[in-house]
Amino acid sequence: MLLSALFPTRDIGTDPAKIRDFAQAAEGLGFDCIEVADHVLGAAPRGDWKPTYSEHDPFHETFTTMAFIAAVTKNIKLCSGVLILRRTEPDVERPFRTPGMPWVPIVGTLICFYLMSGLPLLTWIRLFVWLAVGLTIYFTYGRFRAGSAREEAADRAKTLQRASA
Repeated sequence: MLLSALFPTRDIGTDPAKIRDFAQAAEGLGFDCIEVADHVLGAAPRGDWKPTYSEHDPFHETFTTMAFIAAVTKNIKLCSGVLILRRTEPDVERPFRTPGMPWVPIVGTLICFYLMSGLPLLTWIRLFVWLAVGLTIYFTYGRFRAGSAREEAADRAKTLQRASA
């Protein structure tokens, strides 16, 4: 099991030394990952509900924060947390709509295919050769790791059964 520390984007303030100390402490405590939230969610009041923070609180830009944390730590992994509201709150009014939907993505895809059609044959051969190499490595590694992970899980289950008996 991997443990992730949630970066306290609102509570830590803007002092770089505090951010560095937090990241290094999380790494020193054995956390595997630091998650930096990607959205300022819930800053606008709706109906009777009042948020605990506003858009004026000191939120940190995600990629800049992760770049800084990567520079001051050695081995901890970094990830951004993205909340998908369309699934969790489908009935919330959204005043912004993407213009030209769905025509802009369709036309963009067609333009990409048109540009790709002009590539030389050697480029396509290289693409599919390296794609085959990459997929072989990916699935071979996954098959190997899945077997060893199943063995480790079985060993842990046996250990827990012995401990509880």
